[in-house]
Parts: sequence; C-alpha cells; structure tokens
Amino acid sequence: MRPNGELNRENATLEEVERAMNCAPKKEGFLRFHALQLLYDGYSKAEVARICRVTIRTIERLVNSFNERGIDGVAKKGRSGRPRKIPKDRFREELVPLILNPKKASETHWTAIKFHGYLTQKLQYKLSYETVLRYFHEHDIKLLYPRKWPERQDEELRRTFLEELKLLSKDESIELWFGDECGVEGDPRPRRKWVLKGSKPRTPFLGDHLRYHAVGAVAPSRGDFFALAVPHSDQLVFQVFLNQLAQYTKKSKKKIVLIVDNASWHKVKRLRWHHIKPLYLPPYSPDFNPIECVWRCMKESFFNSWIAHSIDELIDRMCEALRSFIVDPQTVASIASINHLLN
Repeated sequence: MRPNGELNRENATLEEVERAMNCAPKKEGFLRFHALQLLYDGYSKAEVARICRVTIRTIERLVNSFNERGIDGVAKKGRSGRPRKIPKDRFREELVPLILNPKKASETHWTAIKFHGYLTQKLQYKLSYETVLRYFHEHDIKLLYPRKWPERQDEELRRTFLEELKLLSKDESIELWFGDECGVEGDPRPRRKWVLKGSKPRTPFLGDHLRYHAVGAVAPSRGDFFALAVPHSDQLVFQVFLNQLAQYTKKSKKKIVLIVDNASWHKVKRLRWHHIKPLYLPPYSPDFNPIECVWRCMKESFFNSWIAHSIDELIDRMCEALRSFIVDPQTVASIASINHLLN
C-alpha cells in the first residue's frame, strides 16, 4: 500500500511527464513538471523544494494534485482575468451590425474614437478606447477605403455577358482579347508607401498638366499583350490600333474576338474591324475587363512617385512601361487571368 503523501507513479510514466514538461507553454508549467520529474528520479521533497526554490508545502500540494488528477492536475491553468465589459456574443450580434451600417445608429460614418464615444456615452459602457480596438480586431473589422462602384449596372446584362463569356472561352476555335485605353499624368498620383512614423512624405509635382495615353489589348489565355502609346483616344486613333492589331493577329488560326467597353469611338459604324469580331461589355462593368489590372500594375510599377519634366520624357516612360509587359507574357497571364469570371 502506498504511504499517504507519496507520489502515485501509476498516474503517468516518466516519459509522459517529460513529454508534458517539454510541451508546457509557459515557464511556470515547465517548472511544475520539472519538480515532478525530480521526484520520479528519486529526489526527496526537501531536495526538490531546494532545487526549485519553493517551499516543501508547495511540493506537497503538487504531489496531491498529481495523485488526484494525474498530469492534468499539474498543468498550469490560465487565469480567467476580469470579465468582459461586453460579452462576445452580444458584441457580434448587436454592435457589429451597427459598425458595418452606421445608419442603424442614425450616424453617417464611424471612426474608432467616435464609436468608443457612442458606447461610453449613449450606451453607458465603461470601457477604454484600447478595449474597443481589441473588440474590432477580434471580429476582423478593419478600416479600408471602399472601392467606387457604379450604381447604374444592369445585373441581368452582366449575368448574360458572363454566360456568353463562358461559352466563348470553351470554344477552342476562338481566342478572346480584351481591349481598353488608359491615360497617365506627368505629375504622379500620391500612392501609399512605407515611411518612418512621424515623418511627412511628399510627392513633387509641376502642375504642367502633361498627359499621354495608351490603347491596348490582352489575350489572357496566352498572356499576349499588344499596345500603342498614343496622344489621345478617339475614333481615328482606335482605327489605327485596330489596323495594327489585325496585322499582329492575322496569322492566328483562331477567330479573334475583341471585348471592349461602350466608349463612343468603339461603336462608330464606319470602323473597319478586319477579321476581328467586336463584343461589348455590359455598361459600367470595368471589373469584367482584365486589361484594367494590367493598367493598374503598370501605373504602380512605372508611375508611382515618378514625375515627368517634359512630354517627351512622359512618352519615353510610357513606351518603356508598355514594352516591359509586351515581352513578359507569363506575368501578363497571371495579372490578366479571367478564371474568377469563369468559375
């Protein structure tokens, strides 16, 4: 019969104790299992207390906990801390909808400070601003700039277009191209960048209103990109582009379908399309045109905080930017993928 107060070695093997010691998340839990390990190795309670720099009474309580509940009785339990000011379920069910839709609280917008004031003054919760921020993070609420989104979209036309796009993409006799124009300013548009806290970054500008354009088309299936640098966008420029694109694709064994938006110069009846068949996007649907992603990446890579001191300098930069994508079909294919539209 085991004497009272002696270690019950039947509750766990030495290997299990050592495994639990190595897995202890905090130092205090590690030391508790280390003390238990020393007892398994034959050290007396007094010797273990001296080595671990605790009292014999502490070792006795450790032994009693182990004898009653095994390894679970030795593991250090986390403290519960102070109770939450707002229960998690209540914050999620009642307050998150107010954050996402300020109109429900008769507000037009929220800042974290403003919402903290709403909680403390109107709802009479006594909690700190830091606690409000923690509640935001717990529910994955972040401060982001919303994208502008056209109100005039026709959802029925968009669905019909996507159905047609899926059919065309499955037809191996057809190659889809997406065309569009973009303009670039000589004065750079300020964009976000990493800076030291407290610094005041500046983006220089001349104010000369220099501007140049590009007209291009991309074949997402192959990452093929064709573009021209042009002074402006109109019917004559677009006809020149069509002539060049037709020359570029004339050896293709597939039917070329060029998808463009509803700009007026894209729909002029006297346009000569050559062997190219036009297909028009639904109104206000730039998100269906993958070349928009190419333009965005081009501007971020070549015109971020870059300033043109003359129109010739702007043209050279535009040509350099277009050329970099023309010679890199692998990158273009990844940027201009339409898989998200087809799935």
